[in-house]
Amino acid sequence: MMDIIKIPAAMVAGMAIAALALVVFYDGISLPYFGQVIDGRLQNAVEAAKAGLVAQADLDAANAKLAAMTLRAQQAEALAEQARATGEKITEKEGQGDDALKASVAADHRGDGARWSASDINWLCNERRRLGIIGACGGGQSGR
Repeated sequence: MMDIIKIPAAMVAGMAIAALALVVFYDGISLPYFGQVIDGRLQNAVEAAKAGLVAQADLDAANAKLAAMTLRAQQAEALAEQARATGEKITEKEGQGDDALKASVAADHRGDGARWSASDINWLCNERRRLGIIGACGGGQSGR
């Protein structure tokens, strides 16, 4: 008669142990105030998936930074090329100005190498008057 009670009790105990083992190995044990105490297979799969997502997010962020830096480098190269072209134009204009100056100096046959225009003399007189230099514009006048 004891066997009638022992056999079903053993079966229930065996199923309880199997269910507990299945829960522990598959789901793990999570306690309310302590969180996940024992990681199960499911928890390990979740962690692996999260790690993969984090790695993918890091890779995507690095690729986005690379694309932005490549764009900035291309923009900087375009601006540098534009600056080079502008510098060449300025150098060319300076060369033309030097040629014009050399031609002007060559056309000047005076002995002092300088030629004063009427507007240059007028400017010089006005500057001397403004500064209060005695004898501005000749004649010993102070211009005041």
